[in-house]
Amino acid sequence: MSAAISQTQSPATVFIFAHQDDEYAVNSRIRFEVGLGNEVQCVYLTNGVGWRARRGLTQEKRDRESLAVLRSYGVRPENIYFLGSELGVNDMSLIDHACDARSRCTDLLSNLAPRISAIYTLAWEGGHPDHDACHLVVTCAALELGLVPISRQFSLYNGCGVPKPFFRVMNPLHPALFVDRQLSIREALSSSMQCWRYPSQLRTWAGLFPEAFLKWSLPPRERVMRLDPKIALARPHAGQLLYERMFERRSFEDFSQRAKHLTSRIAAMIPAH
Repeated sequence: MSAAISQTQSPATVFIFAHQDDEYAVNSRIRFEVGLGNEVQCVYLTNGVGWRARRGLTQEKRDRESLAVLRSYGVRPENIYFLGSELGVNDMSLIDHACDARSRCTDLLSNLAPRISAIYTLAWEGGHPDHDACHLVVTCAALELGLVPISRQFSLYNGCGVPKPFFRVMNPLHPALFVDRQLSIREALSSSMQCWRYPSQLRTWAGLFPEAFLKWSLPPRERVMRLDPKIALARPHAGQLLYERMFERRSFEDFSQRAKHLTSRIAAMIPAH
């Protein structure tokens, strides 16, 4: 992956996602960074299919969808890395491939480090185990390279504060970490509608869209949070996590055991105050 890194001297902004279409929640930021003339790099850590593959859904289809969307934003194809497809990381299994993912992400960030302006990744929120695994991978790499101050996290969905079967969309859990950017109404509306550009995921986005539209539009803004490594050392929120409700055999306790090599590493690197 690192061999294809551009040699330009423009500031680099790195987005690290779990799945193809996760970029929806920060599509306004991707377009903003491209507009500034920054070099946007996007990395996907799973192939987006695996256990939930259904007729006609392939990793190639998911890769093509995100590639088309990102290219329309002005992201260069050579700066888009489908690492999960390359490594065969199925949906729901990222935590079991986290060592490889951390190593590859650390290599990428290390090569770009002198000119990285910001890193964006998924929030620690208990919505999807791959999202939380992605958060741990990036937190580890950012700590190792001293990049935590320029790292950000964004919410996609979680089950905090609502009973089954409900969920929250783009509902960040840590107000003290908010870093907002105001959008024009036109920008917000355009950003909210980007979810319909993923044909293979229309059923999913039909459920997520109503609250996502409200989050983009009322008021029109882009909401992300600073990365705080300490939050990944505790349960994302009180009560049952969304993935525990949706997948009965998935528990935070099981995830924590599988993630122990990462959380132990994170805990050891957090500076003592």
